[in-house]
Amino acid sequence: MNRRLFAIFTAIMSLSVACSPKNDVFRQLVAVDSLLLGHNYEDSALSIFKNIKPQTKEDTAYYNILKTAIDYNRYEEINNFDHIDFSIKYYTENKDGRKLAYSYYYKSLIYYINHWSYDVMFDLLKEAERLAETTADYRLLDRICSAMSVASGEARQLDLAVQYAHKELYYSKILNDNYCLAYSLLNLATMYNIQGKTDSAHYYILQSLSFIETVEDDAKSNFYTYVGEAFMNNNPAAAEKYFLDALKLGKHSNTYFNLSKLYYVQNQYAKAEKYWDSALVRAWPELKADIFSYIAEASFKSQNIEKYKEATDSIFKTQKDIFDMREKNKILELQRKFDYEKQQAAYDRKSLILCLIISVLLAINVFIFLIHKQHVHKIREKEFELESHDLEVFNKMMTMTLNVEKYKAQIAELQAENKKLASQKTNRSQTIADNDSKIVVLQEKMDLLDKQKFEYLENGRQVYQQIIQNQPITLVDDKWADCVYYFAMQEGENIFDGYNRLTINDKIFIIADAFLKKSDDEIANILAISPVTVRSRRSKIRKKKANDEA
Repeated sequence: MNRRLFAIFTAIMSLSVACSPKNDVFRQLVAVDSLLLGHNYEDSALSIFKNIKPQTKEDTAYYNILKTAIDYNRYEEINNFDHIDFSIKYYTENKDGRKLAYSYYYKSLIYYINHWSYDVMFDLLKEAERLAETTADYRLLDRICSAMSVASGEARQLDLAVQYAHKELYYSKILNDNYCLAYSLLNLATMYNIQGKTDSAHYYILQSLSFIETVEDDAKSNFYTYVGEAFMNNNPAAAEKYFLDALKLGKHSNTYFNLSKLYYVQNQYAKAEKYWDSALVRAWPELKADIFSYIAEASFKSQNIEKYKEATDSIFKTQKDIFDMREKNKILELQRKFDYEKQQAAYDRKSLILCLIISVLLAINVFIFLIHKQHVHKIREKEFELESHDLEVFNKMMTMTLNVEKYKAQIAELQAENKKLASQKTNRSQTIADNDSKIVVLQEKMDLLDKQKFEYLENGRQVYQQIIQNQPITLVDDKWADCVYYFAMQEGENIFDGYNRLTINDKIFIIADAFLKKSDDEIANILAISPVTVRSRRSKIRKKKANDEA
């Protein structure tokens, strides 16, 4: 009867996990989200994301936000709201303010890239801002203010553009992120340039340079391009310097295009054409159309009819490529929508069957529970005493180490006894042989434990290296206990002194935070959580220590 009860419990737990939104797919989505929040981790995020297949409605809502984010960052065509509206509906019904704010934010960007209504875009951004303020998501607030500022500048609402540029700078300072600080200062300089306030613009450009120097080369290349754009109208020499510095660090089409425009205005036509060609090699279709339009205009002014005809022909060809690509994307979008609806129908059927099975199993379980109430009560008491599976594994590792030492001591005792018996005149050869057999058995046990110990240490070492290198470790959470064991063997456990009842998760956090001195953003990336959650978890762990000391 006990086996039958255990089998039912196991089946219920397995089916519950299958129905739970917090499945492996959801954890992968969290990992992608964490990578997208960082700078220059888009390729890593995409490599995980392209293999994800949503299984639940929550998966799908989350997936749609991240897909929109990736498509936007990669200049992909986005011209309908089906996916993001699904997310908005889901998170509205489930009252998830943070993800609802992101949904409104990315819906506003769809309006922006398609040059649709600025008024609707502003309304969406204001709603995203309101929700983000309630969740204190400063990184999202920083992005919202940036979008509001840029869009207001394009809509010629310059006072509003400057107002939101200052708010963007305010949130960048709270984040203490050099990349965000550099970007917000340059955006503020751009807005003042548009207003004709060149002194203010120059002031904020100079402030941005100290932060630009701290970012990675590829990002620094983009920033130098922004600085060059800010100087193009009033300081061509400075603009040229920053464009050339940008090209030393990264070959970006926008940089080549800006440099070609600068040389054309200076009547350096050979250089202008050289950089036009370089820009076209790397440009996405929409930028190619802009470049060909500029070349056509420049050729017309210089009376180069052959070049003008070549450029206009290229414009038509590029526009046709863009149209073909959009039509292809529409077909792919319809196919994805069909696949999704088919998948959802299958999932709903599967969910109904699983729920019926669970209901039957629960009814059987209740019946057995009433018959064996006392036995089940004892099982629950025993389960309650265990802190967690990870803690049990860790204790097993430590016990294994103690057993090795115990076996060594037993072997030493047997060897000493044999030595003593061998020196005596009486015949004790059988006793010595028995002791030798015991020594062989103990040595075999030690060898097995040493092999297990090596496996645990190697697993732990790999996870520890991932932490040192700021790599996400959520996909290897079954080896966190190994990491704590490895840390205890290598560094000692003094860092955990003064705490009471720490879980394995707590110890991993302390290793990254207190021992390795990782920043909030680094810990957030390692554990696939937000920086706000990092601060909250640190506070909870400190309270554990404070309670002990009290």
